[in-house]
Amino acid sequence: HFDDIRVVEYQRMSKTQKLYRFIRSVKSIPFANYYFIKDINSAPCISEKKRDTYKNYNNRIESEKIIIVVREIESWYVAGLDERACNDFGIRHAPNTDTLTKEQFNLLIPETYGSRTDFMIEVLKSFSIETAKTKNRSFQYFCSKLAI
Repeated sequence: HFDDIRVVEYQRMSKTQKLYRFIRSVKSIPFANYYFIKDINSAPCISEKKRDTYKNYNNRIESEKIIIVVREIESWYVAGLDERACNDFGIRHAPNTDTLTKEQFNLLIPETYGSRTDFMIEVLKSFSIETAKTKNRSFQYFCSKLAI
């Protein structure tokens, strides 16, 4: 399924209008779809974060397309690593990553990697969707929304 998925980092888009154009173009392609993923950060609950996101983008992102990650998306990366992969990266295997923060993730990055992004790309090469679904509830929810 992931062969058909393209990740677009909306934070890197220079203007909100560019994001709106991108969404409009995706919606114009038959059989194409999009999801807008945000960390919950300090919001008190998922519903409020979705509502705020919807309002912040002037109701142009469909509410049902907004997926909120409880805690932080970095926890998904570690969730996808089985015990062998964790050993290969020199990090401690965690049976559950639901509470892993961005700061904790950053501390896991071995010094041998030139950047955080390099490490994340390498992790994805060893990433197991099935493992991640067992170790992270928000990733499991995300997969259920996409029927993965």
